[in-house]
Amino acid sequence: MTEAPSSEKKPIGTQKPAPPVFRAGSSTARLKPAEIKPLLTSEQTRSEPVAQGLDLADRPKIILTAGRGKTGKTTFLRWIVEMAQRDGKAPLLADIDPTNATFSTYFGGVARPDTFNQAAVRDWLQDFMEFAIAEQQTAIIDLGVAIRSCAP
Repeated sequence: MTEAPSSEKKPIGTQKPAPPVFRAGSSTARLKPAEIKPLLTSEQTRSEPVAQGLDLADRPKIILTAGRGKTGKTTFLRWIVEMAQRDGKAPLLADIDPTNATFSTYFGGVARPDTFNQAAVRDWLQDFMEFAIAEQQTAIIDLGVAIRSCAP
């Protein structure tokens, strides 16, 4: 393995610690439901300007993909992970695609449920996302076509 040029080496002590490891059932933070507020208050009219967006740079996110097969979902997630790793970040990764576990072959430490029972996967995914939120970590999740199996 070749070493990175000295200009790319990070000084010792400035490397980010490894992200926490998710273990099913380990989520101790039971989060309260988010309070969703309308963009417009009752005092505002539609002609008044509304906030144009949110700056989510450098903030943890939960990124999910789901949909028909062979549409590039896993490739897209792989690109996101590679860009994050290039920037020195280590997001939490999960693959719950029951028909194509390709995402988990690209990276080490990708979490996967032990079963693909619908209720168990739904609970596992809930625990995984609560863990990511409690740890304030970005999570990248490949649902594949599994989104149907997460329905109650």
